[in-house]
Amino acid sequence: MIVRDAVAMRETFSLVPPYLRTDGKPEGVWGLPWFSEFGFQQTRGFRALKVWMALQYHGISGYRAAIEHDMQLAERLAAAVRNDPDFELHEPQSLSIVCFRYSPSNVRDDAEALDSLNKSLLEKTQLSGEAFLSSTVMDGRFWLRACILNPRAAEADIDRLVETLREIGGAMVRN
Repeated sequence: MIVRDAVAMRETFSLVPPYLRTDGKPEGVWGLPWFSEFGFQQTRGFRALKVWMALQYHGISGYRAAIEHDMQLAERLAAAVRNDPDFELHEPQSLSIVCFRYSPSNVRDDAEALDSLNKSLLEKTQLSGEAFLSSTVMDGRFWLRACILNPRAAEADIDRLVETLREIGGAMVRN
């Protein structure tokens, strides 16, 4: 930790009683001070402050709108996958998470080949820089997993994701 005045910072935030306080020297019996003495978080992260501040700024209606936005985009992705014969959607979807896989007809009946194809598709998509997806395994099968949480995500991003997967996946199947 780099601070301008460590003594003032320690004096401000320390809750360590005098009988437990160290002298801050690494040699000897006292040792280094506890990092908890240099900030208001003490020994635990103060994550609730971030939530509280965000609620103060955005309000409940702001959170509701953000969640609805993400869920609408997830439903758009699910609909695009559901309506494309080269994709398979894992139903039901959950909030803003959509699990699906590229499943062209020439590979659809070979579970191992389908898993392998989707693993490669995930890797190639991420390395292309076009999109980031994660993955999961359900019922022993590999699935692509989109979790939409970015407040700046737009319908065009979802459309581009499906287009990118179709392009990369199609090129993989043709080769």
